[in-house]
Amino acid sequence: MNVKRVTLANLPEMLRRNMKKLQAKVVKATHLTAEKGVGVAEANVPRAFGVLGDGIIAILHDTGATVRSTAPYSAAVELGSRPHMPPVEPIAAWVRLRGLQGLTAMGRVTRSSKARAAAPKAMARALRSMQTITSKRRSSPIDAPMQLAWAIAMKIKQEGTEPTFFMLRAVTPITEILDVQVKRALGASVDSA
Repeated sequence: MNVKRVTLANLPEMLRRNMKKLQAKVVKATHLTAEKGVGVAEANVPRAFGVLGDGIIAILHDTGATVRSTAPYSAAVELGSRPHMPPVEPIAAWVRLRGLQGLTAMGRVTRSSKARAAAPKAMARALRSMQTITSKRRSSPIDAPMQLAWAIAMKIKQEGTEPTFFMLRAVTPITEILDVQVKRALGASVDSA
């Protein structure tokens, strides 16, 4: 057993060294937590083009770490938005990618449970309003994405968007990871001290 003799004269220096070692271990634990936290936050992200998920990063500091969403529209997705007229072209691009999965060739909403489960509430409302539009006049499948994009934009203009809280939902799991990492770091230092 290695026993160190402590005198009152060398106590402050010994405490300072031990605190620096402990601090370095805790900072390392926060870095590991942030790197794992990126994956936790990405799992909560609503998916379309992947830009929102790709924008979640870990920023490592000398004193800790931060998990941040850097996409320009991440705050609107996280917190929702008040009614406003959004640009239609990005919505049309999203519709071309995801939105028409629940439509038949004639622009009617499919009744399959898989398609309904994949479409969010706002999309379902926009699909119903588009069905009303297309029942009054014939439209070609080429027009359908733009018509649906306009229906979604008008819904956002009237009602805004609902929050998803994708980052807020990541806080509790990340905190649990941090708890494990810090206990592991401090447990190792307590055993070696």
